[in-house]
Amino acid sequence: MLSRTAPASGKIRSRNLTCDPRREAVDRGIRSAVFVAVMAALVLGCASAARVEPGAVSAEPPAATLAQIYFWRARPGKLADYDRYIREVAEPIDAAARRAGAFISVTTYAAADTTVPWTHMRVFLLRDSAQLRGLSDALTAAGARTARSCSRCCSVSPSA
Repeated sequence: MLSRTAPASGKIRSRNLTCDPRREAVDRGIRSAVFVAVMAALVLGCASAARVEPGAVSAEPPAATLAQIYFWRARPGKLADYDRYIREVAEPIDAAARRAGAFISVTTYAAADTTVPWTHMRVFLLRDSAQLRGLSDALTAAGARTARSCSRCCSVSPSA
């Protein structure tokens, strides 16, 4: 290979660099292997992608684009009460709101570490900003409907 370098004088001179044909063959082989691996990954990725025909109706729920996250901190000695409140009160309200289309799904996480600023984190997955705007009102309405039909409701509240 020839390399052109510009010396301080400004004149360009050629310098012959030694080439090892075996090294070039190895480099070509590595480049070819990498190219084949990348192309295989692209082909497999495209082949496994879901195909949706225009106008087709999907049975799968829409993908979430937003999340509303609520953090709760149980007062000392009240962790079991909060767990029970979520199980007996919040989850039925969430189920009613979800059936009414208020959100896609909700997941509750409980912290195992008591030194963190929250003990419960509730993540509501939402389809779009319209669901986000209406989530609070939908949960309130579902709570009112659930409270009317529930005789054991509200024995524990999150503010306790």
